[in-house]
Amino acid sequence: ESVLSILICLTPKHERPNAPVCVAETSDARLRAALIHSLGSEGQRIFRTLGPAAKYADCVALLAKHFAPPQSVIARRIAFCQRRQRQGESVHHYVTDLRCLASLCKFDTLEQEMIRDQLAEHTTNPKLREKLLMSPDDTTLTAAIEMAFQLESAAQLTSQLAALDPPPSHSTPLADAEELYGYGHTKIGMVGTATFS
Repeated sequence: ESVLSILICLTPKHERPNAPVCVAETSDARLRAALIHSLGSEGQRIFRTLGPAAKYADCVALLAKHFAPPQSVIARRIAFCQRRQRQGESVHHYVTDLRCLASLCKFDTLEQEMIRDQLAEHTTNPKLREKLLMSPDDTTLTAAIEMAFQLESAAQLTSQLAALDPPPSHSTPLADAEELYGYGHTKIGMVGTATFS
C-alpha cells in the first residue's frame, strides 16, 4: 500500500471530497504506522528513544512532549501582561483572549481579578478605564465586563446616530445672502444701505 493511500485513509471524508473512498475504516494500528512512517528516518530514530507507545494517542503524546517547547509560568504571565486591547477590537474578543491566556498562568484564585485589572489597564476606552479605577476594589470581573459592554454599545449607538444626522451648517444668514445674490465680501451693516448727498 502506498503512503498516499494511507494518508488519504487517515484524512476525514469531509476534508477530501475528490479522494477515493477507503474500503476499511482506519484502525489505531494503521494510524500509528502512518504516523511513524511520516516521521522519516531521523524522526523514527528519535521516536524509538522516547519509550514504548502501543497506541496512536500514546505516540502523539510522546512526540508532543518531546518536541513542544517548554512554557514557563513566567513566560505565560509576561504574555498575559503584555496583551493589550487592539484598536477596533471588541471587548468580548479581548476578554475571551485574556481568559485563554490567564488559564495557562496558574493565577488560581486571583485569575478573575487579574483579568479585570488587565482590562482596566489596557483597554482602548478611556471612559471604561476611568470607571473601573473609580469602582470599589471588590468589583467583580462580571461587573467590569458589564460596564465595558454598556460603554461599547453606547459608543456604537452614538456613532450610528451621528451617521444618520446631517452635519450642522456653519453658515449665517448674511453669508447665505452673499452667496445667493453675489454680494461678495461686504461689511456687516453696509448691505442694502445707500447714502444720499
